[in-house]
Amino acid sequence: MLPALFGLIAYNYLLYTALKYTDAVNASLINAFNPALIAVAAAIFLRQRMTPTAVTGVIVALVGVLWVLCDGHPPRCCPKVRLGGVFMLGAIVVWTAYTLTGRSGTGIPPITSTALQALYR
Repeated sequence: MLPALFGLIAYNYLLYTALKYTDAVNASLINAFNPALIAVAAAIFLRQRMTPTAVTGVIVALVGVLWVLCDGHPPRCCPKVRLGGVFMLGAIVVWTAYTLTGRSGTGIPPITSTALQALYR
């Protein structure tokens, strides 16, 4: 039930709510950081080792997203907290939780888990 809550309900709710308040480009840019967030969360909560290449990738991803959000002028960038961005950050956090619960070893094959989540909903 927990994977269904995170993967199918909370993520989609937060994503589509974010799109009510921000455009698809900004939502996509925030979502682009999701793989890096998953890697960092897996290192913290699942004690998975991050290689130097993975750490470099996380840093490059973060710098790249910030660069694009600042239109290529980081010194002039004054990030404003907007509701759409907050919802999108929430969406990638719950997707990270969904991914980590899947990695924690439920003992169910991924395709079966996905089918059960879709049916449970």
